[in-house]
Amino acid sequence: MDINLNELSQSNYSTILKLDLKHLKEYIENNIEIYVSNVMNLIKGNSNESEEAITRIVTNKNVKPESKEKMLHNQNTIIQSLEKIDDLEIKKLLFAQNKIQPSWGKRI
Repeated sequence: MDINLNELSQSNYSTILKLDLKHLKEYIENNIEIYVSNVMNLIKGNSNESEEAITRIVTNKNVKPESKEKMLHNQNTIIQSLEKIDDLEIKKLLFAQNKIQPSWGKRI
């Protein structure tokens, strides 16, 4: 298994999701708030998570709102669709931080 260290530092969670590391993924999922606040949000340069990874974090009820907000603030990724995000506060954050791709088809 090859792990690209550059990808790991720029898109930590996205990289982990792509790897065949079942136990690590389970551990992170079981401790998702700790991972987001103490790992993901503290890795300098971790600003290119995939849309899938971001969506998984912001829709996870076990992640505190302030951790989600900080994670979004750190990201350069633009979300293409709000279809998988139901939380109105998260949608407001995405708009406030200009993290949504403009489109006539997008609705809150």
